[in-house]
Order: sequence, then structure tokens, then C-alpha cells
Amino acid sequence: MSFSEIILTPIHTSCSCLPCTLGAFKKLREGVQDMKTGLVEFLAKPNIGELLKLGKTSADFHSRMRFAVVFSLINTPERQLVFFKSFLSNPNFDVELFDFSVIKSFLDLQKNRNYAIESWIEMYIKHAVVYHRFPEFIKTATVCINKQDFMSYAVVILEMGDDVFRNFFKAHFHVTVLLGFIEMAFEAFLLDRSNLKAQIVQELHEVIYDGFKTYENEFWRKRCIIMTNRILQEGNHDLLPYKTPNFGAKTKEEYQLIFNGIKQVQSSFSREKYYYESRIKSKLNSIAELKNEIEKIEKNMSKRELSQSRLHHLSELTHVLPIERLNMMIDSDKSIYYFPEYMFHDALDFIYLLSDAKKDSLRRKLKTAKRGILKKIKFALG
Repeated sequence: MSFSEIILTPIHTSCSCLPCTLGAFKKLREGVQDMKTGLVEFLAKPNIGELLKLGKTSADFHSRMRFAVVFSLINTPERQLVFFKSFLSNPNFDVELFDFSVIKSFLDLQKNRNYAIESWIEMYIKHAVVYHRFPEFIKTATVCINKQDFMSYAVVILEMGDDVFRNFFKAHFHVTVLLGFIEMAFEAFLLDRSNLKAQIVQELHEVIYDGFKTYENEFWRKRCIIMTNRILQEGNHDLLPYKTPNFGAKTKEEYQLIFNGIKQVQSSFSREKYYYESRIKSKLNSIAELKNEIEKIEKNMSKRELSQSRLHHLSELTHVLPIERLNMMIDSDKSIYYFPEYMFHDALDFIYLLSDAKKDSLRRKLKTAKRGILKKIKFALG
């Protein structure tokens, strides 16, 4: 079999857990690791991404494993980086095939590791959707965005998702650059006051203040505060630069003062709410316990009423002749076991006086009798 045929053969394992699946693909790798020519030919295929998915519309765990196997067979880390960039730059390649944790499992099998290059690959995968959309970012060691192009890039990256936007800008740009970006975004917002541009300002502001405490230079901290104050004073927007109401504050200090006061009130209210809700819950639990107790009492009372009724019924049987008592028990709509055995202690002496119809009725009632006087009566009836 050729390299392509082996790589593209579906893997079936008796267990679908990660260790078993990983073990199966490592065996697959061992089977093709010496097929260098086949690897080169396979890497040259323009539709390599689609082939690795085995005809499926989206990448799954097995297709990511398959990509990792092929990628790990490239003989040097430097060549791996070149090929990875080419995959990332290919508009038809599915970046969902990238999974660094899976790739690393196979890179661990290599002897010639280059951890710096692996860090680059990990970074490329983390921001793959952005690099795939803008392959020009891959061409230089650092991502460069010209001032005139910033807003067009920012709009597209934001459309990929808030998290994608924040993670990309936080990972690639220093506060010095980010301050320039947010200034451009704010100037653009002032021109048309669109919600999209307001959101770009919000996201950049969050990125800048995520790293605020890490800025060693006091100058940049002051620049951040000046930028925030300008947006509060000129923005005339309830949700700028924050994603929550700015309370009409005109400076960061004023906003923080109002925000802290509101948080304190909210915190106090939450404590009071918790206290009263706990008391209400406790009382409701007490009510539920009382209801259960009442139900138990009602059941016991019902049982007592039934017991009293039964005693009254049995009492009537103690004042009649034995044959009359036997007839009354046979005619009763109660089960024969409703009556205590002592009520039948003399029945054997009088059953011959019963009519045939009464004997048949008693036989039916004694059908399940298995012991004691009732069993004896059953046998006596035949």
C-alpha cells in the first residue's frame, strides 16, 4: 500500500477513549515513518486538507490525529514551520484540522525538537482564524498593521467574535500600539457614532486594562487614564469606554467612585436579600415539616377510625350463635382474613349445617388459605 492509502485508511478501535485512539494512530505513524517519498508526494497535494477529512464536511478528532501524524513526519522543525505557514496561508485549507495538544503528542516522538518553533506553531494555531483570513500577518516576525488599514482589519476580526478580537490584540500588540489603535477607533466612532465602532473601542479598552497592572512604566499608565478620560468626556455614549453604564462620569476617577458606591450598595442588598431568603426558606421548610406531620396524624386517625369500625363489626359477631356467626362472615363483603382466627374456632363443628351455596362461597373465600384453622376448614369442605 502507498503512503496515501495507509494514511487515508479509516482507523477503527474497540475503544474510543483518547489513549486507545492515540495508540492506534501512533502505530499508523510507525507504519509510514520510513516512506519519505510518499510523504513528499502527499504534502504536495493541493487538496491535502480535504483528503485528511476522508470526505467529511468538517474536521473531527480522527482527521486532526491524521494531520498531526503527517505533520510530525516532516523531518526538521524548520521545515515543519514552513509547511505549517503554507497550510495556514491556503484559503482552501480547513484550519479546524489544527489541534496543538494532538500535534504535540506526536512531536514528543521526535528526537530533534525545537521548542521555540513549537511555540510559534502553538501561537499560530491559537489565532488560526485570524491568520487564515489575513495571511499577510504571517510574513513578518511581528504582526504589523498600518494606521490607514487598522479599522478595516479591526471590523473583520471583531466579526469573528469578541474573544477572537481580544485574544489576538492582547497577544500581538504592546500597550504603546494599542493606545494608538483605540485613539483611531475612537476618532472613527466620533465621525458616525456607529455601534460597531463603539464595540471596537470597548474591546480595545478592555484589552488595555487587562494588562494595566503589568505596565511597569508609570508613563503608560497615565496615558491609559488620559485616554479613558477623553472617551468619557467626548464620547457622549452611556456604554463607552466600558461595556456597562458609565453613570455619566467624566473621568476614570469619578467613574470608579460611583462604581464602588453602587457595588457597595449592591453588596449590602445581596447580604440582606440572602438573610431574608434564608429565613423564608427556613420557614417554608418548617411549614413543609408541619404538613408532613399533619398528614401522618391524619393517616393515623384514619387507621384508628378503621380499627374502631372493625372492632364494632367483630363485637356484633360475639353475640350470635356459631352457625349464624359463620353465615355472617361468609356473607360479608370483607375478605375472610379480615376476621380473626378465633372467630372460626368452632366452625368445624357446624359447617355441615351450611347450605350448599354457602359451602361453595366459603370454598372460594378459602382458596388461598395455607395454614391454621382456615386450612382445616378448607380441607373439611373438600
